[in-house]
Amino acid sequence: DVPEGSLALYVGRSEQQRRRFVVGTAHLNNPLFRPLLDKAAEEYGYHYESGALTIPCDAHLFQHV
Repeated sequence: DVPEGSLALYVGRSEQQRRRFVVGTAHLNNPLFRPLLDKAAEEYGYHYESGALTIPCDAHLFQHV
């Protein structure tokens, strides 16, 4: 489940590497997070077949951000 004020998203460059994260929506304003959102839009557009936002980066890098 996803708590109120949070969102679930997937992180990974491939289906095999993809991991699910739950992050607070306040993190969307983080200046380090914006380039990740831009990369997702560039790679996948604004329609997600999985129904969830997918960030195309390494999960370890995402955890650092």
